[in-house]
Amino acid sequence: NEKIETLMRELHHRVKNNLQIISSLLSLQSIKLENSEAKKAVNEGKQRIRAMSLIHQKLYQNDDVISLQIGQYITNLVDELSQSYGYKNKVDIQINIPNISLDADTSLPIGLIVNELVSNAFKYAYDDNKQPILKLDLIKDSQVEIYHLNIADNGPGLPDTLDFKEATSFGLRLVNLLIKQLKGSLRINSNDGLCYIITFSL
Repeated sequence: NEKIETLMRELHHRVKNNLQIISSLLSLQSIKLENSEAKKAVNEGKQRIRAMSLIHQKLYQNDDVISLQIGQYITNLVDELSQSYGYKNKVDIQINIPNISLDADTSLPIGLIVNELVSNAFKYAYDDNKQPILKLDLIKDSQVEIYHLNIADNGPGLPDTLDFKEATSFGLRLVNLLIKQLKGSLRINSNDGLCYIITFSL
C-alpha cells in the first residue's frame, strides 16, 4: 500500500545517503595516503560503493520501489565508469540490455559484477588499442527463465597463467562470490579479446 511504499522509498533514500557519506569519508582518508596501491584500493572501494548507491537512488526515484530497470541502471553505471577511467567518448560502448525489472537482491550482485569486469576492461584492455570496443549483452534463453550476461572487450585477453576461478585479487574473488550468490556460472572466452559469460536464472 501507499504507506509501505513511502517507507521503502525513504529507506532507499537513507541508504543512498549513508553510502555517499561512506564514500566521502574514504575520499578524506585517501588524501592522507602516500602509498599508491593503498590509494588505488580506496578508489576502487569508492566505485563499488557508487555502484550500490546508484541502485538505491534508482529505487527511490522509481514508481516501483522494490525493483529497477536493469538496462538503464547498467547503462548509467558503465557511463560513470568510462568517465572515471578517462575513457568517456573514447571507447565504442555497445550495450544491448533490455529494460527488464529486477529486484534489488538480483540487481546488486549484477551491478557489482559489471562494475568489476568493466573496470578491468578500462584498466587493462585498451592500452595502445586504436579502436577500443566494449560490449554488454543480456540475452534471455528462448525457453526458460535463464539469462546470459556477456561482457566483452577487444583487448589482449587474460594471461595464460591466470585461472580466473582461483584468482587471488579482491576484485576477481568478489566476482566469483557474486556469481555464487546469483547461483550462476561463469565461462570465459579469451580467443579474440576477452568475453565473460555469466549465466543465471530468475
